[in-house]
Amino acid sequence: MKKILFVNMPIRINAKPNILPLGPLILSTHLNKIGHDAEILDLNSLRCDVNKMMDIVDEKITDKKYDIIAMSGLITTLKYQEMVSKKSRDEYLISGGGLATDIKDKLFEWIPNLDAINIGPGETSIDNIVEKNGSNTFYGANADNIDEWDIDFSLADIGRYIHNPIWGSSAKNSSSAPFLMKRSLNSVSSRGCPYSCKFCDREATGGKKYVMRSASSLVDEMEKLIIDYDIDFLGYMDDNAILDTNRLIEFNKLINNRNITLNWGAHARLDDIGRSEEKVKLLNDCNCIYLGFGGESANLDVLKQMNKGTLIQKYGIFKYEGREFPRIYVDALDYCRKYDIHSNLTWMMGYPSETLEQLKDTVSFILFMEDEGYVEKRYNNRSMFVATAYPNTELFETPVVQRKIYKAFNNFKTYVYSLGDATKLISSNDVVLNYSEISDDVFLEAKKYIEDDNIERILELS
Repeated sequence: MKKILFVNMPIRINAKPNILPLGPLILSTHLNKIGHDAEILDLNSLRCDVNKMMDIVDEKITDKKYDIIAMSGLITTLKYQEMVSKKSRDEYLISGGGLATDIKDKLFEWIPNLDAINIGPGETSIDNIVEKNGSNTFYGANADNIDEWDIDFSLADIGRYIHNPIWGSSAKNSSSAPFLMKRSLNSVSSRGCPYSCKFCDREATGGKKYVMRSASSLVDEMEKLIIDYDIDFLGYMDDNAILDTNRLIEFNKLINNRNITLNWGAHARLDDIGRSEEKVKLLNDCNCIYLGFGGESANLDVLKQMNKGTLIQKYGIFKYEGREFPRIYVDALDYCRKYDIHSNLTWMMGYPSETLEQLKDTVSFILFMEDEGYVEKRYNNRSMFVATAYPNTELFETPVVQRKIYKAFNNFKTYVYSLGDATKLISSNDVVLNYSEISDDVFLEAKKYIEDDNIERILELS
Protein backbone atom coordinates (compact mmCIF):
# COMPACT_ATOMS: atom_id res chain seq x y z
CA MET A 1 0.00 0.00 0.00
CA LYS A 2 1.24 3.48 -0.90
CA LYS A 3 0.31 6.75 0.77
CA ILE A 4 -0.38 9.43 -1.83
CA LEU A 5 -1.10 13.12 -1.37
CA PHE A 6 -2.66 14.99 -4.29
CA VAL A 7 -2.04 18.74 -4.02
CA ASN A 8 -4.55 20.77 -6.04
CA MET A 9 -3.23 24.22 -6.96
CA PRO A 10 -5.16 27.51 -6.72
CA ILE A 11 -6.90 29.14 -9.68
CA ARG A 12 -8.74 32.48 -9.90
CA ILE A 13 -7.66 33.66 -6.45
CA ASN A 14 -9.93 36.72 -6.79
CA ALA A 15 -13.04 34.50 -6.89
CA LYS A 16 -14.58 32.10 -4.41
CA PRO A 17 -13.78 28.41 -4.97
CA ASN A 18 -16.65 26.88 -6.93
CA ILE A 19 -15.22 24.08 -9.11
CA LEU A 20 -14.32 20.79 -7.44
CA PRO A 21 -10.90 19.29 -8.33
CA LEU A 22 -12.28 16.47 -10.46
CA GLY A 23 -8.91 15.16 -11.68
CA PRO A 24 -7.52 14.47 -8.19
CA LEU A 25 -10.95 13.18 -7.12
CA ILE A 26 -11.08 10.64 -9.96
CA LEU A 27 -7.53 9.41 -9.33
CA SER A 28 -7.84 9.32 -5.53
CA THR A 29 -11.08 7.37 -5.76
CA HIS A 30 -9.43 4.79 -8.01
CA LEU A 31 -6.32 4.40 -5.85
CA ASN A 32 -8.33 3.96 -2.67
CA LYS A 33 -10.45 1.29 -4.34
CA ILE A 34 -7.40 -0.79 -5.19
CA GLY A 35 -5.97 -0.63 -1.68
CA HIS A 36 -3.84 2.50 -1.50
CA ASP A 37 -4.31 5.46 0.86
CA ALA A 38 -4.89 8.60 -1.23
CA GLU A 39 -6.08 12.00 -0.06
CA ILE A 40 -6.32 15.54 -1.41
CA LEU A 41 -4.83 18.76 -0.08
CA ASP A 42 -6.94 21.31 -1.93
CA LEU A 43 -5.08 24.62 -1.88
CA ASN A 44 -7.67 26.00 -4.29
CA SER A 45 -10.34 25.76 -1.62
CA LEU A 46 -8.32 27.61 1.04
CA ARG A 47 -8.09 31.08 -0.51
CA CYS A 48 -5.60 32.25 2.10
CA ASP A 49 -2.28 34.09 1.95
CA VAL A 50 0.26 32.15 -0.11
CA ASN A 51 2.67 31.94 2.82
CA LYS A 52 -0.10 30.46 4.95
CA MET A 53 -0.80 27.97 2.15
CA MET A 54 2.80 26.83 2.16
CA ASP A 55 2.76 26.51 5.96
CA ILE A 56 -0.25 24.20 5.58
CA VAL A 57 1.62 22.15 2.97
CA ASP A 58 4.66 21.91 5.22
CA GLU A 59 2.58 20.86 8.22
CA LYS A 60 0.67 18.27 6.19
CA ILE A 61 3.81 16.65 4.81
CA THR A 62 5.51 16.70 8.22
CA ASP A 63 2.59 15.12 10.08
CA LYS A 64 2.09 12.22 7.64
CA LYS A 65 4.74 10.25 5.85
CA TYR A 66 3.72 10.12 2.19
CA ASP A 67 5.29 7.93 -0.42
CA ILE A 68 4.11 10.13 -3.30
CA ILE A 69 3.18 13.79 -3.66
CA ALA A 70 1.24 14.44 -6.86
CA MET A 71 0.84 18.08 -7.87
CA SER A 72 -2.07 18.97 -10.11
CA GLY A 73 -2.82 22.26 -11.81
CA LEU A 74 -3.26 24.34 -14.94
CA ILE A 75 -0.36 26.02 -16.71
CA THR A 76 -1.11 29.13 -14.63
CA THR A 77 0.01 27.33 -11.45
CA LEU A 78 3.75 27.13 -12.12
CA LYS A 79 4.73 29.41 -9.20
CA TYR A 80 2.61 27.38 -6.76
CA GLN A 81 4.06 24.08 -7.94
CA GLU A 82 7.57 25.44 -7.51
CA MET A 83 6.77 26.44 -3.93
CA VAL A 84 5.11 23.13 -3.06
CA SER A 85 8.01 21.19 -4.57
CA LYS A 86 10.41 22.92 -2.17
CA LYS A 87 8.40 21.54 0.76
CA SER A 88 8.83 17.94 -0.34
CA ARG A 89 11.49 15.78 1.26
CA ASP A 90 12.02 12.15 0.35
CA GLU A 91 8.64 11.68 -1.33
CA TYR A 92 8.32 10.70 -4.98
CA LEU A 93 7.29 14.05 -6.53
CA ILE A 94 5.20 14.17 -9.68
CA SER A 95 3.34 16.86 -11.61
CA GLY A 96 0.31 16.20 -13.78
CA GLY A 97 -2.50 18.10 -15.43
CA GLY A 98 -2.31 21.17 -17.63
CA LEU A 99 1.11 22.48 -16.61
CA ALA A 100 2.92 19.17 -17.04
CA THR A 101 1.11 18.37 -20.28
CA ASP A 102 1.84 21.75 -21.87
CA ILE A 103 5.46 22.15 -20.74
CA LYS A 104 6.39 18.46 -20.91
CA ASP A 105 10.01 17.44 -20.12
CA LYS A 106 11.17 21.06 -19.81
CA LEU A 107 9.36 21.10 -16.46
CA PHE A 108 12.22 19.02 -15.03
CA GLU A 109 14.50 22.04 -15.61
CA TRP A 110 12.05 24.43 -14.00
CA ILE A 111 11.29 22.23 -10.96
CA PRO A 112 14.59 20.38 -10.39
CA ASN A 113 13.40 18.01 -7.66
CA LEU A 114 10.57 16.58 -9.76
CA ASP A 115 10.84 12.82 -10.12
CA ALA A 116 8.23 12.44 -12.84
CA ILE A 117 5.59 14.16 -14.94
CA ASN A 118 2.39 12.81 -16.44
CA ILE A 119 1.33 14.03 -19.88
CA GLY A 120 -2.36 13.74 -20.70
CA PRO A 121 -5.13 12.13 -18.62
CA GLY A 122 -3.93 10.23 -15.57
CA GLU A 123 -6.48 7.40 -15.36
CA THR A 124 -4.52 4.94 -17.50
CA SER A 125 -1.08 5.83 -16.15
CA ILE A 126 -1.72 6.29 -12.43
CA ASP A 127 -1.09 2.63 -11.55
CA ASN A 128 2.31 2.76 -13.24
CA ILE A 129 3.10 6.02 -11.50
CA VAL A 130 2.26 4.63 -8.06
CA GLU A 131 4.52 1.66 -8.67
CA LYS A 132 7.17 4.07 -10.01
CA ASN A 133 7.75 1.94 -13.09
CA GLY A 134 9.17 3.22 -16.38
CA SER A 135 10.87 6.50 -17.15
CA ASN A 136 10.45 9.89 -15.54
CA THR A 137 7.79 10.80 -18.08
CA PHE A 138 4.45 9.00 -18.18
CA TYR A 139 1.91 9.26 -20.96
CA GLY A 140 -1.75 8.94 -20.09
CA ALA A 141 -4.66 8.27 -22.42
CA ASN A 142 -8.41 8.25 -22.24
CA ALA A 143 -9.68 5.18 -20.44
CA ASP A 144 -11.96 3.03 -22.60
CA ASN A 145 -14.64 2.87 -19.89
CA ILE A 146 -14.81 6.02 -17.83
CA ASP A 147 -17.94 4.76 -16.07
CA GLU A 148 -15.44 3.13 -13.73
CA TRP A 149 -14.64 6.53 -12.27
CA ASP A 150 -17.47 6.37 -9.68
CA ILE A 151 -16.16 9.57 -8.07
CA ASP A 152 -15.97 9.65 -4.26
CA PHE A 153 -16.96 13.27 -3.71
CA SER A 154 -16.41 12.97 0.05
CA LEU A 155 -12.65 13.20 -0.61
CA ALA A 156 -13.16 16.90 -1.39
CA ASP A 157 -13.98 19.68 1.03
CA ILE A 158 -17.54 20.01 -0.28
CA GLY A 159 -18.43 22.65 2.31
CA ARG A 160 -16.01 25.14 0.76
CA TYR A 161 -17.54 24.72 -2.71
CA ILE A 162 -21.22 23.92 -2.56
CA HIS A 163 -22.49 27.38 -1.59
CA ASN A 164 -20.53 29.18 -4.33
CA PRO A 165 -22.45 29.14 -7.63
CA ILE A 166 -20.69 27.43 -10.52
CA TRP A 167 -21.95 30.04 -12.97
CA GLY A 168 -23.30 33.55 -12.59
CA SER A 169 -21.86 37.01 -11.96
CA SER A 170 -20.56 36.06 -8.50
CA ALA A 171 -18.53 33.20 -10.01
CA LYS A 172 -16.26 35.69 -11.82
CA ASN A 173 -15.66 33.28 -14.68
CA SER A 174 -17.21 35.19 -17.59
CA SER A 175 -20.63 33.71 -17.00
CA SER A 176 -24.02 35.07 -16.06
CA ALA A 177 -27.25 33.37 -15.07
CA PRO A 178 -30.79 34.66 -14.40
CA PHE A 179 -31.43 32.06 -11.69
CA LEU A 180 -29.97 31.22 -8.28
CA MET A 181 -27.87 28.21 -7.43
CA LYS A 182 -27.95 27.81 -3.65
CA ARG A 183 -26.19 24.44 -3.53
CA SER A 184 -24.33 23.62 -6.73
CA LEU A 185 -21.63 21.10 -7.61
CA ASN A 186 -19.82 20.12 -10.78
CA SER A 187 -19.02 16.89 -12.56
CA VAL A 188 -17.78 15.76 -15.96
CA SER A 189 -19.48 13.54 -18.54
CA SER A 190 -16.80 12.98 -21.19
CA ARG A 191 -13.13 13.14 -22.06
CA GLY A 192 -11.49 14.59 -25.15
CA CYS A 193 -12.67 16.84 -27.97
CA PRO A 194 -13.10 15.92 -31.65
CA TYR A 195 -12.66 19.54 -32.76
CA SER A 196 -9.45 21.46 -33.47
CA CYS A 197 -9.82 25.10 -32.46
CA LYS A 198 -6.38 26.66 -32.84
CA PHE A 199 -6.45 28.52 -29.53
CA CYS A 200 -7.34 25.48 -27.45
CA ASP A 201 -5.29 22.66 -25.93
CA ARG A 202 -7.19 19.54 -24.90
CA GLU A 203 -4.25 17.13 -24.53
CA ALA A 204 -4.52 17.11 -20.74
CA THR A 205 -8.12 15.91 -20.93
CA GLY A 206 -7.84 13.39 -23.71
CA GLY A 207 -6.93 15.10 -26.95
CA LYS A 208 -9.08 14.33 -29.98
CA LYS A 209 -10.22 10.94 -28.72
CA TYR A 210 -13.76 11.54 -27.45
CA VAL A 211 -15.09 9.10 -24.87
CA MET A 212 -18.26 9.38 -22.79
CA ARG A 213 -19.69 8.12 -19.56
CA SER A 214 -22.97 6.25 -20.03
CA ALA A 215 -26.31 7.89 -19.37
CA SER A 216 -26.95 5.49 -16.49
CA SER A 217 -23.63 6.43 -14.87
CA LEU A 218 -24.54 10.12 -15.02
CA VAL A 219 -28.03 9.63 -13.62
CA ASP A 220 -26.78 7.36 -10.83
CA GLU A 221 -24.28 10.04 -9.87
CA MET A 222 -26.92 12.76 -10.06
CA GLU A 223 -29.18 10.84 -7.68
CA LYS A 224 -26.28 10.31 -5.29
CA LEU A 225 -25.39 14.01 -5.23
CA ILE A 226 -29.01 14.94 -4.54
CA ILE A 227 -29.23 12.47 -1.65
CA ASP A 228 -25.79 13.12 -0.15
CA TYR A 229 -25.52 16.88 -0.63
CA ASP A 230 -29.03 18.19 -1.35
CA ILE A 231 -27.86 20.08 -4.44
CA ASP A 232 -30.21 22.24 -6.50
CA PHE A 233 -27.95 22.51 -9.57
CA LEU A 234 -25.34 20.33 -11.28
CA GLY A 235 -22.91 21.66 -13.87
CA TYR A 236 -21.05 19.49 -16.38
CA MET A 237 -17.71 21.17 -17.04
CA ASP A 238 -16.56 19.20 -20.09
CA ASP A 239 -16.82 21.02 -23.42
CA ASN A 240 -18.95 18.41 -25.17
CA ALA A 241 -21.37 17.11 -22.56
CA ILE A 242 -24.38 17.11 -24.89
CA LEU A 243 -22.64 16.27 -28.15
CA ASP A 244 -24.04 12.74 -28.46
CA THR A 245 -27.79 12.84 -29.09
CA ASN A 246 -28.35 9.12 -28.45
CA ARG A 247 -26.86 9.42 -24.95
CA LEU A 248 -29.01 12.49 -24.34
CA ILE A 249 -32.14 10.55 -25.33
CA GLU A 250 -31.25 7.77 -22.88
CA PHE A 251 -30.38 10.34 -20.19
CA ASN A 252 -33.80 11.95 -20.65
CA LYS A 253 -35.60 8.60 -20.32
CA LEU A 254 -33.77 7.76 -17.11
CA ILE A 255 -34.31 11.21 -15.62
CA ASN A 256 -38.05 10.97 -16.19
CA ASN A 257 -38.35 7.31 -15.16
CA ARG A 258 -36.74 8.14 -11.81
CA ASN A 259 -38.68 11.42 -11.36
CA ILE A 260 -35.50 13.48 -11.04
CA THR A 261 -36.22 17.21 -11.30
CA LEU A 262 -32.73 18.59 -10.64
CA ASN A 263 -31.76 21.58 -12.79
CA TRP A 264 -28.46 21.25 -14.60
CA GLY A 265 -26.29 22.94 -17.21
CA ALA A 266 -23.40 22.23 -19.56
CA HIS A 267 -21.09 23.63 -22.19
CA ALA A 268 -22.04 23.21 -25.84
CA ARG A 269 -21.26 24.39 -29.35
CA LEU A 270 -23.49 26.91 -31.09
CA ASP A 271 -23.09 25.05 -34.37
CA ASP A 272 -24.42 21.89 -32.72
CA ILE A 273 -27.40 23.48 -30.96
CA GLY A 274 -28.21 25.76 -33.91
CA ARG A 275 -28.88 22.87 -36.28
CA SER A 276 -31.13 20.80 -34.03
CA GLU A 277 -34.27 22.22 -32.46
CA GLU A 278 -35.19 18.68 -31.40
CA LYS A 279 -32.03 18.44 -29.32
CA VAL A 280 -32.85 21.69 -27.53
CA LYS A 281 -36.39 20.49 -26.82
CA LEU A 282 -34.89 17.29 -25.44
CA LEU A 283 -32.60 19.31 -23.18
CA ASN A 284 -35.59 21.21 -21.85
CA ASP A 285 -37.43 17.94 -21.21
CA CYS A 286 -34.65 16.71 -18.93
CA ASN A 287 -34.25 19.91 -16.88
CA CYS A 288 -31.31 21.61 -18.62
CA ILE A 289 -31.61 25.35 -17.93
CA TYR A 290 -28.13 26.64 -18.82
CA LEU A 291 -25.82 26.26 -21.81
CA GLY A 292 -22.43 27.93 -22.02
CA PHE A 293 -21.18 28.59 -25.54
CA GLY A 294 -17.80 29.68 -26.86
CA GLY A 295 -18.98 32.18 -29.44
CA GLU A 296 -15.43 33.62 -29.73
CA SER A 297 -16.29 35.95 -32.64
CA ALA A 298 -19.38 36.92 -34.64
CA ASN A 299 -17.33 37.36 -37.80
CA LEU A 300 -17.16 34.42 -40.20
CA ASP A 301 -13.61 35.17 -41.39
CA VAL A 302 -12.22 35.30 -37.85
CA LEU A 303 -14.02 32.06 -36.98
CA LYS A 304 -12.45 30.47 -40.04
CA GLN A 305 -9.00 31.62 -38.87
CA MET A 306 -9.72 29.99 -35.50
CA ASN A 307 -10.70 26.72 -37.22
CA LYS A 308 -14.05 26.77 -35.45
CA GLY A 309 -15.50 24.24 -37.90
CA THR A 310 -17.19 24.21 -41.27
CA LEU A 311 -20.79 24.10 -40.01
CA ILE A 312 -20.70 27.79 -39.11
CA GLN A 313 -19.85 28.69 -42.70
CA LYS A 314 -22.18 26.04 -44.15
CA TYR A 315 -25.31 27.57 -42.63
CA GLY A 316 -24.66 31.01 -44.06
CA ILE A 317 -25.19 34.49 -42.72
CA PHE A 318 -27.83 36.51 -40.88
CA LYS A 319 -28.04 40.20 -41.78
CA TYR A 320 -28.89 42.74 -39.09
CA GLU A 321 -28.57 46.52 -39.32
CA GLY A 322 -25.77 46.39 -41.85
CA ARG A 323 -23.85 43.63 -40.09
CA GLU A 324 -23.53 39.96 -41.00
CA PHE A 325 -23.58 37.28 -38.30
CA PRO A 326 -23.34 33.47 -38.48
CA ARG A 327 -26.86 32.23 -39.16
CA ILE A 328 -26.37 29.19 -36.97
CA TYR A 329 -25.54 31.41 -33.97
CA VAL A 330 -28.91 33.12 -34.28
CA ASP A 331 -30.69 29.79 -34.72
CA ALA A 332 -29.09 28.48 -31.52
CA LEU A 333 -30.28 31.53 -29.59
CA ASP A 334 -33.77 31.15 -31.07
CA TYR A 335 -34.07 27.54 -29.92
CA CYS A 336 -32.67 28.20 -26.45
CA ARG A 337 -35.08 31.08 -25.88
CA LYS A 338 -38.01 29.00 -27.14
CA TYR A 339 -37.23 26.22 -24.66
CA ASP A 340 -36.27 28.39 -21.66
CA ILE A 341 -32.56 27.60 -21.62
CA HIS A 342 -30.26 30.45 -20.67
CA SER A 343 -27.52 31.09 -23.25
CA ASN A 344 -24.19 32.37 -21.96
CA LEU A 345 -21.75 33.23 -24.74
CA THR A 346 -18.06 33.96 -24.21
CA TRP A 347 -16.06 36.08 -26.64
CA MET A 348 -12.47 36.71 -27.68
CA MET A 349 -10.69 39.78 -29.01
CA GLY A 350 -7.26 40.21 -30.55
CA TYR A 351 -6.99 37.03 -32.59
CA PRO A 352 -4.32 37.14 -35.35
CA SER A 353 -5.58 39.03 -38.44
CA GLU A 354 -8.70 40.39 -36.69
CA THR A 355 -9.57 43.92 -37.83
CA LEU A 356 -11.45 46.64 -35.96
CA GLU A 357 -14.51 46.10 -38.16
CA GLN A 358 -14.48 42.40 -37.38
CA LEU A 359 -14.29 43.17 -33.66
CA LYS A 360 -17.25 45.50 -34.14
CA ASP A 361 -19.20 42.55 -35.58
CA THR A 362 -18.77 40.74 -32.26
CA VAL A 363 -19.76 43.83 -30.27
CA SER A 364 -22.82 44.29 -32.48
CA PHE A 365 -23.84 40.69 -31.93
CA ILE A 366 -23.62 41.08 -28.14
CA LEU A 367 -25.89 44.13 -28.40
CA PHE A 368 -28.18 42.30 -30.85
CA MET A 369 -28.73 39.60 -28.23
CA GLU A 370 -30.04 42.25 -25.85
CA ASP A 371 -32.02 44.25 -28.43
CA GLU A 372 -33.85 41.15 -29.66
CA GLY A 373 -34.55 39.83 -26.18
CA TYR A 374 -32.41 36.70 -26.28
CA VAL A 375 -30.75 37.71 -23.02
CA GLU A 376 -31.52 40.56 -20.66
CA LYS A 377 -28.71 43.12 -20.49
CA ARG A 378 -28.06 42.39 -16.81
CA TYR A 379 -27.62 38.68 -17.59
CA ASN A 380 -25.68 39.09 -20.82
CA ASN A 381 -21.95 38.36 -20.81
CA ARG A 382 -20.51 41.59 -22.19
CA SER A 383 -16.89 40.79 -21.37
CA MET A 384 -14.26 39.43 -23.76
CA PHE A 385 -11.25 37.25 -23.26
CA VAL A 386 -8.04 38.46 -24.87
CA ALA A 387 -6.61 35.97 -27.37
CA THR A 388 -3.97 34.30 -25.23
CA ALA A 389 -1.39 31.97 -26.73
CA TYR A 390 -1.07 29.03 -24.37
CA PRO A 391 1.81 26.64 -25.07
CA ASN A 392 0.86 23.41 -26.86
CA THR A 393 -1.68 25.18 -29.09
CA GLU A 394 -1.58 26.06 -32.78
CA LEU A 395 -2.08 29.70 -31.84
CA PHE A 396 1.13 29.66 -29.81
CA GLU A 397 3.08 28.46 -32.86
CA THR A 398 1.72 31.21 -35.14
CA PRO A 399 4.65 33.37 -36.40
CA VAL A 400 3.16 36.72 -35.34
CA VAL A 401 2.53 35.28 -31.87
CA GLN A 402 6.04 33.88 -31.52
CA ARG A 403 7.61 37.17 -32.60
CA LYS A 404 5.64 39.21 -30.07
CA ILE A 405 6.14 36.82 -27.17
CA TYR A 406 9.89 36.66 -27.58
CA LYS A 407 10.10 40.42 -28.04
CA ALA A 408 8.13 40.96 -24.84
CA PHE A 409 9.79 38.35 -22.62
CA ASN A 410 13.37 37.35 -22.02
CA ASN A 411 12.58 33.64 -21.96
CA PHE A 412 9.81 31.10 -22.20
CA LYS A 413 9.52 30.54 -18.44
CA THR A 414 8.97 34.25 -17.79
CA TYR A 415 6.15 34.20 -20.32
CA VAL A 416 4.52 31.22 -18.59
CA TYR A 417 4.69 33.10 -15.27
CA SER A 418 2.66 35.88 -16.88
CA LEU A 419 -0.20 33.64 -18.00
CA GLY A 420 -3.60 33.92 -16.37
CA ASP A 421 -7.12 32.94 -17.36
CA ALA A 422 -7.15 35.23 -20.45
CA THR A 423 -9.23 37.96 -18.81
CA LYS A 424 -6.25 40.31 -18.62
CA LEU A 425 -4.14 41.73 -21.42
CA ILE A 426 -0.48 40.71 -21.14
CA SER A 427 2.24 43.27 -21.76
CA SER A 428 5.96 43.40 -21.01
CA ASN A 429 8.91 45.54 -22.09
CA ASP A 430 6.45 47.99 -23.69
CA VAL A 431 5.12 45.18 -25.92
CA VAL A 432 1.37 44.53 -25.81
CA LEU A 433 0.43 40.96 -26.70
CA ASN A 434 -2.21 42.08 -29.17
CA TYR A 435 -1.97 39.78 -32.19
CA SER A 436 -4.69 41.45 -34.25
CA GLU A 437 -4.50 44.05 -37.03
CA ILE A 438 -5.92 46.64 -34.61
CA SER A 439 -3.37 49.21 -33.41
CA ASP A 440 -2.32 48.84 -29.79
CA ASP A 441 -3.75 52.25 -28.86
CA VAL A 442 -7.19 51.43 -30.26
CA PHE A 443 -7.04 47.91 -28.84
CA LEU A 444 -6.29 49.21 -25.34
CA GLU A 445 -9.12 51.72 -25.65
CA ALA A 446 -11.52 48.96 -26.70
CA LYS A 447 -10.39 46.80 -23.78
CA LYS A 448 -11.03 49.67 -21.38
CA TYR A 449 -14.57 50.10 -22.74
CA ILE A 450 -15.21 46.40 -22.13
CA GLU A 451 -13.90 46.59 -18.58
CA ASP A 452 -16.13 49.63 -17.91
CA ASP A 453 -19.18 47.90 -19.46
CA ASN A 454 -19.33 50.48 -22.23
CA ILE A 455 -18.88 48.13 -25.18
CA GLU A 456 -21.18 50.31 -27.30
CA ARG A 457 -18.34 52.83 -27.45
CA ILE A 458 -16.22 50.36 -29.44
CA LEU A 459 -18.54 50.95 -32.41
CA GLU A 460 -17.36 54.61 -32.43
CA LEU A 461 -13.67 53.73 -32.69
CA SER A 462 -11.76 54.21 -35.92
